[in-house]
Amino acid sequence: MIRTFRLDLQEQVTAQPRGSVRHRLFRDTTEMTRRVQVEDSPVPQVDTDRPHSARMYDYFLGGKNHFAADREMAQKVLASTPMARTSARENRAFLGRVVRFLAAEAGIRQFLDIGAGLPTANNVHEVAQAAAPASRVVYADNDRCKSGCVHEVPEALGASAF
Repeated sequence: MIRTFRLDLQEQVTAQPRGSVRHRLFRDTTEMTRRVQVEDSPVPQVDTDRPHSARMYDYFLGGKNHFAADREMAQKVLASTPMARTSARENRAFLGRVVRFLAAEAGIRQFLDIGAGLPTANNVHEVAQAAAPASRVVYADNDRCKSGCVHEVPEALGASAF
């Protein structure tokens, strides 16, 4: 079974001056169907005995989506690279600042997060929808273990899709 998502740009067409280049671009885009096909199959089993970079990143951020193997490897990384935790947190803070600016100041209402990783604190949809409640977010990741974790928080996604 394939799920298809369509990003509706019609509301942006009406906001553009008729005949402008942006109006034609949005009009042409709305006439085409943008589809993201996602294979709808069971979530793969998670091997909790092998560390995973996404769960280690979650550990560095202080999240809860990690296991003993991830914590053990993350500690080894911290022993050799003490700034890894700070780097992960600064990276996440930068993402938050960018999304907040785009939603609140630049008027962007549709976001595509490619390589989204595991759901953690200050996700794109949380930051964008806090700044502009009409914001919509589509998350994409090629690691099915990561995309499977989103099923734990479907009510929190609001106008978002994974």
